[in-house]
Amino acid sequence: MLKKYKYLDKRIIKTKRLLKNSFLQLLQEEKFEDISITSIVERARISRVTFYNHYANKENLLNEIIDDVITDFVNAFQEPYQTYNNFSIKDVKTTSLRVFDHVYNNATFYKAIVHTSLLTFFSSQLTLAIKKLGETDFRVSDSKINHDLYTTYLAYAIPGLIIEWVKDGMKYSPIYMSEQLMSIMLISPELRMKKLS
Repeated sequence: MLKKYKYLDKRIIKTKRLLKNSFLQLLQEEKFEDISITSIVERARISRVTFYNHYANKENLLNEIIDDVITDFVNAFQEPYQTYNNFSIKDVKTTSLRVFDHVYNNATFYKAIVHTSLLTFFSSQLTLAIKKLGETDFRVSDSKINHDLYTTYLAYAIPGLIIEWVKDGMKYSPIYMSEQLMSIMLISPELRMKKLS
C-alpha cells in the first residue's frame, strides 16, 4: 500500500512540474492575461480535469510557482551565514553566495517574469522575503547603522541586481555577479552582523 502512495506522489510531482513548465513557456510567449487553461493543458499534454485536480485557476498555479521560487531564494540567501553566530561581510566567501546560482537555476522563471506585468508583484514578494530575513536571521551590530534601513537597502538592492542581470540576458556568470555583490558589500567591510537564533 505504501508503494502505491509513493507512486501517486511521484505522479503528482511530475504532473505539477509539467503544468509549471508549460505555464512558464507560455508566459514567455504571451501576456499572462491571454494564457488560458486550455493552452496550459495542451502544452503539458494533460487533461483539464487533471489541471483542476491540482489548481483552481492559473493564478493559483502562478502563486505556487512564485512560492517555490521564493522558498528556494530564501534558502540560497541564508546559506553563506548559516554556520556563523557573528560575522562580518568579509567573513562570507564569494563561493558560498548562492543567490545568483538560484537565479541561474531558475532562469526559465526569471526570464519569463521580468518581461511581464507580473514583475512588480514578484519583485515585491522578493523584497518582503529579504526584509523578513533581516527581522529573523541577523542584526547589524554597528550602532551607527539603523538595522531597518540596512535591511530595506538589501531588500531593494539585491532584487534590483537580479532583475537587471536577467533583463540584460544574464551575460555575466553567477560567480561574477556574486563577486560584484561582495565588492559592493565590502565598501563597508567592518560592518558586523549578529545571527539571530
